[in-house]
Amino acid sequence: MKTIISFLVMFLFAFGLSHSQDISSYGRHFLFAIPPNDTDNNETDLNVLKLYITAIEQSEVLVTYNGITNTYNIDANSTKEIDLMNQMQHNNFKFAQEVYETGTVKNKSFEVTSNRDISISVLNSKDKTADSFVVFPTNAWGNNYIHLAYWDLQHDVGLFETKYSGSGMLIIANEDNTLLTVKYKGKAGTTTLNGKNVGEIENITLNHGEIYSIRSTGNGELKYDLSGTQVLSNKPVGAISFHQRTSIPGQQWVNGKDHLVEMITPVTAWGKKYVCLQLNREDKESWFQKKWGDYFRGIASVDGTIVSCKSYDLETGELLDNLKFEIDANQFFEYNGSKLSTTSNKSIRGISVWESNKPFMLMQYCYSADWDGKSNYDPFMTLAVPTEQYVEYTVFNVPGESSGILYSYANLLVNASDTEKEILKTMKLDGISLADQFPQLLLNKVPNEDLFWLRLPISQGNHIIESDTKFGAYLYGFGEHISYGHTTSQGFKVINNDGVPKIELTEVGCGEYRISVSDSSGIQNLEFADVSNITIDTTDFYKAVNTFHYSFNIYVQDINLDCKATIFATDVLGFTGKLVFTFPEEETKYYQIQLNPTKPIFETTDKIKADIKITTEYWDIYPLDNFELEVEFDPAKYRFESFESSLGDDYIISERLDTSDAINKCIIKFEALTDTTIINSDSVIGAIVFNYRWNNDISPSFTADMYASPYSTRCIKSKKDTVTTPVRMCAPEIFAIEMGENYNLSKIAPNPISNQIEFSITVPFDTQGQISIIDLNGKIVKDILSGTVSNGTSDFKVDTKEIPAGVYILKVQAGLMNTQQKIIKVD
Repeated sequence: MKTIISFLVMFLFAFGLSHSQDISSYGRHFLFAIPPNDTDNNETDLNVLKLYITAIEQSEVLVTYNGITNTYNIDANSTKEIDLMNQMQHNNFKFAQEVYETGTVKNKSFEVTSNRDISISVLNSKDKTADSFVVFPTNAWGNNYIHLAYWDLQHDVGLFETKYSGSGMLIIANEDNTLLTVKYKGKAGTTTLNGKNVGEIENITLNHGEIYSIRSTGNGELKYDLSGTQVLSNKPVGAISFHQRTSIPGQQWVNGKDHLVEMITPVTAWGKKYVCLQLNREDKESWFQKKWGDYFRGIASVDGTIVSCKSYDLETGELLDNLKFEIDANQFFEYNGSKLSTTSNKSIRGISVWESNKPFMLMQYCYSADWDGKSNYDPFMTLAVPTEQYVEYTVFNVPGESSGILYSYANLLVNASDTEKEILKTMKLDGISLADQFPQLLLNKVPNEDLFWLRLPISQGNHIIESDTKFGAYLYGFGEHISYGHTTSQGFKVINNDGVPKIELTEVGCGEYRISVSDSSGIQNLEFADVSNITIDTTDFYKAVNTFHYSFNIYVQDINLDCKATIFATDVLGFTGKLVFTFPEEETKYYQIQLNPTKPIFETTDKIKADIKITTEYWDIYPLDNFELEVEFDPAKYRFESFESSLGDDYIISERLDTSDAINKCIIKFEALTDTTIINSDSVIGAIVFNYRWNNDISPSFTADMYASPYSTRCIKSKKDTVTTPVRMCAPEIFAIEMGENYNLSKIAPNPISNQIEFSITVPFDTQGQISIIDLNGKIVKDILSGTVSNGTSDFKVDTKEIPAGVYILKVQAGLMNTQQKIIKVD
């Protein structure tokens, strides 16, 4: 019968298998919040905060905010435009619904439910600053997001006034007890409004409908950016990336600053290939015509991400640029990377094809009005859709003049090959063939791809695009110094996954092992079955998160006995990896080595000689096994003379001496020559010979007592050569020669400790030492002593108030003593 130990580590990432290919941007349950647009709202004519709900069928829709629910009946293929300011009036020149509060949990979400599938989007439009975003349904949410927006912007708005516009994320929970881990990443020096810095980790708990806002200070021009900040959760959440208001490419003097916002996809929905069209911003009266292209940013979730971009002329198909970007996890690239507004800088133009060796997220940006010399063009950002997430159907709404938008466009990328492009004729806009309205669709081939493209003007109101082949569609538009842009729809199937979790075992000591677990989507559960003679320490499992790599320790309780355990790790997608661990490992032998002195009493004029014997009732050393012994000794007290082998000519014996100020180490290497010598129980390998060093004329007597040496947690390992059976031998770390001299570390009591640790150490003579408290990863958290340890017993009382609760090790090195004790620190 199996004994199962199952638990959910606090900040790991539970995720059901609810994702499927059918999930897209339309659904029946939505939660969203409103990121802060620019802080000024001076009661101008343009103060718009609107929700657009587009129904596929006759639908009954409930919209809830601040405890108030309104019901709307929406006809099939129509859009309901809802003024969100009617839900709560704006004040202090800000919309009350906007989440300006940062670093605190707020309940400011909108909840939308429907009895039929709907699509919804939000437009936040103020005087000269606007953008919109599609709201993804809660069944499309995930557990791992990486923020991507734009640089902080600090700019002067008057002689004595400076504005600070930062970027950030809103995280929205659908379920109670949603646990978040926020890993602050980005450019060094970036700080949030609540004082968090790049490199810090924060843990938050949210309940249904609650929001947590992250926003940078906006200090500095093009210096600071939170892009790369990662949010991990134990239950699916929604994430919205935004920038309050910025110019692109970024300087404060660039005319045309605008709001940026998009709801972003979870990492699991990222793809390896994107195709984008240059935004339609042509102005025949401007000398800037067709020169600039669009700004792009991409971000990675794993190290070693290599992204290539080939861009082609829209009319001729000529190759314009062939670019390559290399980034690691949580890092972003951008192009035009110089961020300077000069005529020599051109960004991505025409049709751009982006491909990568690993999934990444891509964002397309519109430049400021200055860039094209026309006031209608201002910044927005739109999430690019991977070709792997194209759809066959989408419903959406186009905002109109009441929202400040004067004209809109849709960019379409459609799957079709040259030989099967007749399928393009099945593509319809509101029931009418697009190929009939725009014959160029059949001619606009993306170079070297089975894709066709179309940029078309599109009117205000609700629309349906459907086809027998898959496509990607982007919606965007412009007004007087305002703009908006977002995808119309996309899929959310899991395409960023490397299969089952990988579980690896590394021996770090005799009977001590480090278990490493890695997976691209995160780990939601650990289970242990058939556990025997093993202690499992998962205390620091979630603390060891590095992107998606985790680790914990297991310990063999008694190395003389067999032990086993089966380890299961389940990732957030439901895939389970397995590792079966046994000790001794299959076809691996373990030994204890004991030193037996040749005689118990020596005078100082004698050399110290001790036999090395293997004492085990279980195993033998097989022929052709190679192995090494390490003997450490204090050079102030002893001098290594030689090793006298008892193995005859069957092994080559070599000796090497490593020296340091405090400890010398002799390494004795055994290389087998024949297949006849089997070293079995009580066999004598050889004798080690020391000479005693004395510092005066006194000639004391002493006893060489090798049996008293404690066994350490380290192993002496044989080197596998031609033999099929490797050998590992558990042995003392220090072969101490006892001469009436005592080394001792007192037992820590009480343990667990709280604000203070007390202990004492005993050494037989003045020696150099190092005493510290380390964590389970070997990192020093408290230095206690580094220097001389005096002869006799020394007492220590150490303040531990600043050390967080957890499991630690007191490590003591002094002369021949190298020992440690576990500490449990409680608050």
